[in-house]
Amino acid sequence: IFRIDRIPNTSFYCQKFNLPGLSVINDPKQPTLLANIPLVGDKVTFSDLRVDFLVTEDLSSWLEIFDWMIGIGFPRDFKQRREILEKSPQVLQTGIERIYSNASLIVQSAKGTPMFEVQFEKCFPAILGDVQFDMTSQDTSHLTCNVNFKYMKYNVIVSSETIG
Repeated sequence: IFRIDRIPNTSFYCQKFNLPGLSVINDPKQPTLLANIPLVGDKVTFSDLRVDFLVTEDLSSWLEIFDWMIGIGFPRDFKQRREILEKSPQVLQTGIERIYSNASLIVQSAKGTPMFEVQFEKCFPAILGDVQFDMTSQDTSHLTCNVNFKYMKYNVIVSSETIG
């Protein structure tokens, strides 16, 4: 089950997700006479959260993300920017914080019981993929799209019912 607070309609149509990887950057090395010795870095970088979703016939699932991105990056006017801020589900946030949204991914067992939850903090869409229309296909295929989200960090919470 995947949910992004700001875009509930699109969350319903999500089909594929990734549990993003992470890396420790800032590759410091201890110089020595023969070789540089790698040292532990001090900054963690998270990979993008990538989500594949169904595009609804009226494009509403795609438009939720499109409007969010336009409001963040290049609004036509102040009214459009204000509208994107007013749509924020985090009513306690102010100013620029209102462009973000929290998200969660709940992974269930084959029996449908939650095994663990991944909570993403301060998500925003960074890349909205293409929607490919195919007029040559005879079968009724559903349109899909993908979106990459940036976020501040994520936490993994293991359900106590699934432990031992």
